[in-house]
Amino acid sequence: MKMYVFDRAYNDFGFWQKIVANGSDFTTRLKTSKTNRDLERKVLRGQKEKSGVLYDEEYISTAPAAKFSAIKLRHIIYRDKLTQKVFHFVTSDQKASAKMIANIYKRRWAVELLFRWMKGHLDIRRAAAKNSERDPYSTCDRSSCSTSFAAEKDHFEV
Repeated sequence: MKMYVFDRAYNDFGFWQKIVANGSDFTTRLKTSKTNRDLERKVLRGQKEKSGVLYDEEYISTAPAAKFSAIKLRHIIYRDKLTQKVFHFVTSDQKASAKMIANIYKRRWAVELLFRWMKGHLDIRRAAAKNSERDPYSTCDRSSCSTSFAAEKDHFEV
């Protein structure tokens, strides 16, 4: 099964439904909202010094399309040990551990940083990508490569 990983700009329940309907899973960061800030304060209240997975429960979307959807989602709150930054993730993957979901997202960020470094140091605006269907070597820019980053979950170590 494939896992699609993308940043907050892709918080679209209809898009999430299409991914799940095609037999794949996704992980994304949630946008900041009053509901998420309130939940974060409640979760952190008893765990001020703790890092790692702080919360892993069902996610209930307020999007109109979610009212009639049968897909189950998870809301994971994770605090990075080094930076102490708190992340809110939503995922359709019900089997992977919350730590693995955070790890997968961290790897997506590594792809983003690679493109940022290439753009700044190598004066590369587009990277070659092999496309087996039409042109054997097409190009992909940072946004299309990083947002379509799909990986077999078995390759990630926790």
